[in-house]
Amino acid sequence: MTIVSKQPDIFTKESELPQFNLGEMIMKKPASERQAGGKHYKDMVIQPKYFCQVNRLNAMETDVIKYVCRHNKETGKEGGALDIKKAIHMLEYLLEVEYNEEVLK
Repeated sequence: MTIVSKQPDIFTKESELPQFNLGEMIMKKPASERQAGGKHYKDMVIQPKYFCQVNRLNAMETDVIKYVCRHNKETGKEGGALDIKKAIHMLEYLLEVEYNEEVLK
């Protein structure tokens, strides 16, 4: 069974939608050894989600790690710069929520 991810805001053509082989995902490999929709984390020595889990990082901290780890693997319109911008935004949000400091631009 093949599942097609429908994210119209990100993809413009049906052919650009990621394809997931559900049978392969369920039967062949444990979750820690596979990735749905790319390989920008799977090829890392330590996957960001595992690092964040064992270090008990919260969701915002995890997002920062994730964006920084994949920024040089992005090939989209803005490339990895968008992931760096996302990491910075998440750090600003973390300052606001955890330390009551606003970053004004």
